[in-house]
Amino acid sequence: GVNARSVTEQWRLARRALASLSRLMNGPQSFMVYKQGALTSALSLMEAAPSDRAVQVAGCRVIASLVTSPHLVSHAKRSPSFASGKALLAAAAALRNHHADATAARAAARAMWTAVHLGGRAAQDVLVQSRLHTAVVDAMAVHPKDGSVLEAACGCLLAAALGNEDAQGALDAGGVRDKVRAVMQERKDSMRFGGAFVGLKDWLKA
Repeated sequence: GVNARSVTEQWRLARRALASLSRLMNGPQSFMVYKQGALTSALSLMEAAPSDRAVQVAGCRVIASLVTSPHLVSHAKRSPSFASGKALLAAAAALRNHHADATAARAAARAMWTAVHLGGRAAQDVLVQSRLHTAVVDAMAVHPKDGSVLEAACGCLLAAALGNEDAQGALDAGGVRDKVRAVMQERKDSMRFGGAFVGLKDWLKA
């Protein structure tokens, strides 16, 4: 009926708007777009359409865009969406539901990495306590030759362990450290994190 058509049309427009937000958040107007509620909009649409791959990819790209400038980082760190783990949980759900698709896995792993980085200790704890690392490890297993998926996945897991002994213990017990170390050794010529995880040198060697 008419109502069904109008809902379908509204959803089509919402998907298109999210795709536009994703592009804008990766451009020169990103801070203005963020201040207008880009993150909140992205998380709402991701929650409403967990099976829609395009929505999940676009939403994850909005999350990941928040580390593209120091100005964005300083504001995003104050967002309750990161401290509460909401953004991390949204990205993890996207990864769990769409990990077989390389584009979606890459976008979701990068978004998880961003969410852990911006959410700090609280997000690290959410990742470990909710066992979100299992989704990341699964994606690594499905895409063993995709360097960009592996780098985003390792970055997320290393960010979860950085400066957090409890998280390190949990990731070690789950065999995650060994998997990350193996991938980093195999790809040592191409996978570099610019010293971001130098604090984990001993943990990775142990």
